[in-house]
Amino acid sequence: MEKYYDSAVIRNADKIAVEKLRIPGIVLMENAGRGAAEILIRRYAPAKKWVIFCGPGNNGGDGFVLARHLLLAGFSPKVFAASAAGKYSGDALTAMRCAKNCGIDIAESENYCDKELSAAVSQADVTVDALLGTGSNGAPRGEAERIIPLINKARLVAALDLPSGVNPDTGTAEGVFVKADTTVTFLALKKGFASEQGRQACGKLLVCHIGAPADLLLPKTPAKISPA
Repeated sequence: MEKYYDSAVIRNADKIAVEKLRIPGIVLMENAGRGAAEILIRRYAPAKKWVIFCGPGNNGGDGFVLARHLLLAGFSPKVFAASAAGKYSGDALTAMRCAKNCGIDIAESENYCDKELSAAVSQADVTVDALLGTGSNGAPRGEAERIIPLINKARLVAALDLPSGVNPDTGTAEGVFVKADTTVTFLALKKGFASEQGRQACGKLLVCHIGAPADLLLPKTPAKISPA
């Protein structure tokens, strides 16, 4: 039987990994992004062209790491940062800088009109949603709200951790949301993925580890799921 967890439990798992297991946050991000790259390369072979949209939080950081490992695998990913560079901080900023230093083309999406972003998406074999993670609340706003409908026009859509705009605990959406063909979720399945709308938004669900045993990070009792 599949086990699902509340988003607060998943966020606390990251805290446990950092504070108790002494695994730095940037290492967790590196493991997540590298693992997602390995999974998606296998799933979408022989895809060549990748476009990645990265938000300002840790989900975006995972996207920058993914881009770097796609580069290492021989691809030339195009990355759009959904916020100005100055709005990135912490591990996400570190991941962005590492990607840039490796020669990855990172552009600020705000500098491009809908037509230009749509053209980039239409030319990609796979478009990756790394905009919003489990810490996001309510309907997508600002640049994420603009980008999500453009992502949904892509040939193939892969979401990192969860489709942006989908509530990780209920599976519902208050506004626009990404409709993914594949979702690579980190550590464990989120409670909202058990709902019909959550399952539809996620597409194929694949779980990626973050470099620490799940049984050391998660409670023995998963979330209670109401019958669909």
